[in-house]
Amino acid sequence: MTLKLALGIILLIISSLSLILNLLMAGLVFRFAFDKYRNNIYVLSAFSILFDISHNFLTISYLAPGMITDSYIYSNSQDSSISILIGTLFVFLWNIKNATQILISINRFLVLCYNSTFFTKLNICLIYILLMILCAINAYVSQYWLPCCSFIIDQHFYSYSFILQNDTFNYMNFSELSFDGLTIIITLICYYKMQIYIENTLRNLPVTMINNMRKRQAYVEINFAAIYFAIAMPHTLTWIIFRIVFSIFGENSTVWYFGLSVIHVLNCSMHAFFIFVANREMQLYVRDNGYLCMKAKNDENIEIPMQIIE
Repeated sequence: MTLKLALGIILLIISSLSLILNLLMAGLVFRFAFDKYRNNIYVLSAFSILFDISHNFLTISYLAPGMITDSYIYSNSQDSSISILIGTLFVFLWNIKNATQILISINRFLVLCYNSTFFTKLNICLIYILLMILCAINAYVSQYWLPCCSFIIDQHFYSYSFILQNDTFNYMNFSELSFDGLTIIITLICYYKMQIYIENTLRNLPVTMINNMRKRQAYVEINFAAIYFAIAMPHTLTWIIFRIVFSIFGENSTVWYFGLSVIHVLNCSMHAFFIFVANREMQLYVRDNGYLCMKAKNDENIEIPMQIIE
C-alpha cells in the first residue's frame, strides 16, 4: 500500500464521519430553523451546515477517490474543464461560507445590542438568494475571466492548488484573501462590541425578577455568540493556512497539503459539533423529546427572544 493510497483512505473515513455528523445535526437544526418559537439564528445555522455537507460531498466524491486511484476523477488532467468546474464549485461554497460568518456576526450584534427584528426567516432566505447569486458570479469571474490562476481540488497535492501560468499574477490572492480578511475583521469587531455591551448592561441592571429574566436571556445570547465565534475563526484561518503552505513549500511537500485537507474536513464539522455540544436548548430538546420527535412535547426549553433592556 502506497502512502498516497493510505492517506486517501484516511481522508475518506474522516470526511465520511464529518458528513454523518452534519447530516445528523441538519435534522435538528432544520427542525429548529422553521419552528416559529425558536431563535432565527437557527436559519443561518441551517444554511451553514448545508454548505458544510456540500463540502463533504466534494471531498468524498472527488478528492479522496482521486488520491486512492491516483487519478483525476471524471477527467484526464489537472487543467481539464471538469477539474476547473469542480474547483469553481469549491470557491463558490467557500465564499458563501465566508458570507455566512459575516451574516451570523452581524445578526448577533444587531439582535443583542439593538433588539433588531430585521433578520426574520423570510429576510434571511432572501439575503441568501442574493448572496448565492453574487458568490456564483465571483467564483465564475475568478475561475474563467481572470488571466490567472484557476483554483482546483488537486489529488496530486493531496489537497488543493492553483493552475499557475509562469509569472502571471495570481488574482485569486487578492480577491480571496481580501474576503477572508474582511470576514475576520467584521467578526472580531461584532463580537468585541457584543462583549462590551453585555458587560455594561449586566453591571447596570438592578436586582429584580424581570431583570433576572433579562440576565438569563443575556447569557443565552452570550452562549450563542461564543459558539458562532468559535465556528468562525477556523473557517477563515483555513484559507490563510493554505496560502502560507503554498507560499512556503510550493510544490515540494504534499504531506503538508494533506494536513490542510484534514483541517478543512474538521472545519466543516465545527458548526455541527459546537452547536450541539455547547447549545443547551438543543440538548434539552433531544433529552426530553428524542432525536426523531418532529414536535416538542412541551415548550419549557424554548428560548423566546426578548429585549434585555426596554
